[in-house]
Amino acid sequence: MRLSQFQPLKLEEKLQVIREKHPIRGNQGIKVDKSIIDQVRRILDNTEDKNIPPLAWNFSKTQILACLEIVAIDRDGETAEKAATILITRPQERAILRGFQKLVLLYSHQLLEKVIKIQLEAKGYDTLKKTKFEPLQIQKWFSAKSLGTGLFTEYRAIRRKEQLDDYLATLPITKKDGLYKWTWRHLLTDGGTQDIRRESNQRLYSEFTNKDNIKFLKGFCINYLNKLNKIEYWYEPILDLVEREYGLPRDSSDKTSYENPFWKVIKDSTKDELKKWLLKKRIEDFFGRDERSDFWKSYVEQGLIQNAKPILYKEGFMVDFGKFGVIEFKVIGNAAYVYPKDIFQRYWRDAARYYNPGDFKDRSRTIQTFGSEGRILHFDGWQSTARFRLQRLLRR
Repeated sequence: MRLSQFQPLKLEEKLQVIREKHPIRGNQGIKVDKSIIDQVRRILDNTEDKNIPPLAWNFSKTQILACLEIVAIDRDGETAEKAATILITRPQERAILRGFQKLVLLYSHQLLEKVIKIQLEAKGYDTLKKTKFEPLQIQKWFSAKSLGTGLFTEYRAIRRKEQLDDYLATLPITKKDGLYKWTWRHLLTDGGTQDIRRESNQRLYSEFTNKDNIKFLKGFCINYLNKLNKIEYWYEPILDLVEREYGLPRDSSDKTSYENPFWKVIKDSTKDELKKWLLKKRIEDFFGRDERSDFWKSYVEQGLIQNAKPILYKEGFMVDFGKFGVIEFKVIGNAAYVYPKDIFQRYWRDAARYYNPGDFKDRSRTIQTFGSEGRILHFDGWQSTARFRLQRLLRR
């Protein structure tokens, strides 16, 4: 075949597919070089605010697009505001289409959103017919507090039984777009109980652990705990994450120990539920499902245990009742030692310094009035004796 006879049909077919999938990109036409952007920056910086609107009519189409790039890159500041004024003064279809694409990609972007909204109101939302977005739908979104909240409001109104990903899949946006990410962040920081419960635990957890969401994690955790404030709704890996990041809420009667400020905005009822869940989990992790596990969990259920933690590389376990504390050991046959508050707190504080079970066994420092030299001996029926003696200590 001669070169003059060659017809790139396959290439043209691929290009057509690209044009259909990316209609905004396919119609941009003009490329804006960095040199042009730098030139426009200098012009804007050297022009007084009052002379910016007239300047818009002297700019070329490429310079108008350079203003769009400045708004998108800077996000705020004097130069970005001047560039925004140029775009608003002289709205052009190409700049609107390219700007809307950037808004979807970079969302949230307050200045760019303001510019695009004003431009569309001036030129008409039918401008978006050249994209895969529905003009009336976008107009409805923009009529809300913001484009993103408009989208989320629509999701709640017409897609109540669908998970968020299913709804977003009906829109011409991808998971890499800022608008997609913003919508998920909005659900997790501001969504209601039903919004969150509709999603799978695994999908929620993927957003909590996404490195791109680090600065939003605190808001995610606060909303999750306050909205799903019942144990049966919570997902264990998310609660583990909360504990790693913010520790446990302190007991309401404890005014001295440190508590992460995170807990100040968590409901008291939620803190009580969460604390019980985490303490019971620690006990189960250490004792398994044996009789000691059931015994100590019963005190968690009554709200009498303030804290608990494993020690000795998980060969020992400390149970803090506030007024006193108990130290148990993994190997069956070891007695549990009951110490007064001051002694127990020293053990708690210095636990990481000790490596042998014997370091935590000092009968001379136990509560002698407890019986059996301040120890719990795990003979048959030990629970009833131990419960009676613990109750006496709790009544002090």
